[in-house]
Amino acid sequence: MIMPNLFASVALLLWIPIGLSLFALLRPPVAAAVTIIGASLLLPCAYGFDFPGLPTLDRELIASLAALAGCVVFAPQRLRGRHPGQGIELLAVLLVLGALATTLVNRDPTDTAPALSFHDALSTGIRQVLRFWLPFFIGRALFRSAAELRTLLLVLTVAGLLYSLPILWEIRMSPNLHLYVYGYSGAVFSQQIRAGGYRPMVFVGHGLALAMFVLSATLAAVGLARSRARIGSIKASWAAGYLFAILILCRSAAAMIYGIVAAPLIWLLRPAAQARLILAVALLVITYPVSRALDWFPTATLVRVSDFFSEDRAGSLEFRFYNEDILLARARERLWFGWGGWGRSNDIPADTATGRPITDGYWIIALGQEGAVGFLSAFGLLLAPAAMAARRLQRGRAPEGTTLATVAWIVIMNAVDLLPNGFLTARAIFIAGALTGALQGGRTAVARHPRRKPAERPTSALLHADAELAKTGRAALRPRTHS
Repeated sequence: MIMPNLFASVALLLWIPIGLSLFALLRPPVAAAVTIIGASLLLPCAYGFDFPGLPTLDRELIASLAALAGCVVFAPQRLRGRHPGQGIELLAVLLVLGALATTLVNRDPTDTAPALSFHDALSTGIRQVLRFWLPFFIGRALFRSAAELRTLLLVLTVAGLLYSLPILWEIRMSPNLHLYVYGYSGAVFSQQIRAGGYRPMVFVGHGLALAMFVLSATLAAVGLARSRARIGSIKASWAAGYLFAILILCRSAAAMIYGIVAAPLIWLLRPAAQARLILAVALLVITYPVSRALDWFPTATLVRVSDFFSEDRAGSLEFRFYNEDILLARARERLWFGWGGWGRSNDIPADTATGRPITDGYWIIALGQEGAVGFLSAFGLLLAPAAMAARRLQRGRAPEGTTLATVAWIVIMNAVDLLPNGFLTARAIFIAGALTGALQGGRTAVARHPRRKPAERPTSALLHADAELAKTGRAALRPRTHS
């Protein structure tokens, strides 16, 4: 049972004025990035304020609401022309409509769970709007160019460098900072012991989730290094090497493999060549349920390869696939709209050896609870921006190709990790929205000036980004002098 101290509640409440202050001091894209990314790194996890009929006001929802309030108060012009619910955001609308349909097809109780009611449909719809659409819309509304998108890479890199300090502390001492600061542990401590050492988690909530943030920061640094950028007096290439070392120390095999694959591709390949691989990975993710259902995915091969490195990892992976098979069979019974909440998708007679099936990957959670419509809508909202960026890179009309490719890889790798794990964050959705906004802004600029082909320039450090972004017509990081 979570027993937070008073400071946990105070920290959540203070984030709203902090977010507003950031919007008052910084350009809107940077303020939103710091507000949403900072909340996922600093505020207490798995805790929030409960109100009837509303989803829990936890750190991610509070951060999104603070960013929206900051935008409305200090940058309302950014919202003009970005009408909600259009384009890719129709997938968020489909998520809400799917929640209503899920309720209509689940009016019957199961052995241990009640029938769904109109209240369930209403609360689920509100949750989908706030958790999926809101961070995506904020990112799409505030980011209008590749230059602004490069500031997002810069924020991720700087955040990774600063966060490496508590990460190193926990690697040496133990992953207990969350317990010391907020009065309770963010995750089961035994799960953070790997390879004779500690898997750090700081305030993120779990070592695997922290590793995915470090992966995003590492890829961002690699993209900046490819553009020959500097971070203050530090070369981005040095920051990339340092963050990759931190990634290895996080002791997450999956995140390390993602980094080993994606980082060299960003560094070595032309953006047009990367585009084909981005599309291939996106196709792999979106078709994963079908490949698992038809037994096309090489589960046995992956178990054997894992056994070569670690017998424990192989056993864990085999157990994961075993549970997925059971849950997938349950999901097929209500394929299109799922079983809804209250554990209905997991309401299966317990196996005498292993107990009730365990849901690890977000894909099987979405498929079981919201059906194929929910799965395709949620993953489509993440994957479609990366696919759009890849198509532009393929056409060779993106002089900002390195930036687009880097952000696309960050989005794609976060989506890939939702297959084995269930750590869907507002940060990942916000980055996907930011990529969409930059692509839409780029298309508008090309349409108005078809002969203009601006060259991509290296990103400068956070304190000197004004000179770089002035080329786009609006400084991104300059203290605000007007609303």
